[in-house]
Amino acid sequence: MVRVRTTEGDIGILPGHESVAGLLKPGAFAVERVEGGRLSGHIDSGFISVDSNRVTVVADEVDFDGQSESE
Repeated sequence: MVRVRTTEGDIGILPGHESVAGLLKPGAFAVERVEGGRLSGHIDSGFISVDSNRVTVVADEVDFDGQSESE
């Protein structure tokens, strides 16, 4: 499951989700991997795309568990 905050509100993506695209607002995100494990942190801004059972998140800045990554 992928959870992010968009300009339209919070969204949760499960396997098989319909195609969708949206702009991200600053806020928390979480990824619970199918094979186990969890990734979480804070996204500054960006966009999300869901298509063919694949989720793509492009963010300006992401903080993972206290680490900062900018690209």
